[in-house]
Amino acid sequence: MSRRNIIEGRDLSVYCTATPGNPTSTTFYWTNPGFRQNGSTLQLPNIQRTSSGTYRCTTENNYNNGEKGTDSQSMIVNVQDTADETNKDLSNYTTIKEQQEHTERIKGRQILDQEYSRICKHVISEKSSVLKKK
Repeated sequence: MSRRNIIEGRDLSVYCTATPGNPTSTTFYWTNPGFRQNGSTLQLPNIQRTSSGTYRCTTENNYNNGEKGTDSQSMIVNVQDTADETNKDLSNYTTIKEQQEHTERIKGRQILDQEYSRICKHVISEKSSVLKKK
């Protein structure tokens, strides 16, 4: 059984093929519980997560003697939320994986000769180096 992952809101189009019998007229249809679509191509525009499930492509051929030949194949459709998208090009985005803190202690004297300290905290990116100021 094949599997097809697709992002919600996109169009799904899957083609089902079969070798024609004798006579060559072959009927195709796709089914899912509560769903039937005629034709060899399953088309689900603007697919929603509620469309996830198992779809079956069935082919039928009526023989000259009145008997019917059928074959079918199933496919699992997994509709993913846009947040689940894994193969996304992130080259135009800045990603912060974790934060590091930079602490800077500054000591000095005021005019009245009193000592004071100030602590500054800055968030720097993961790739930046930690700077120490004395």
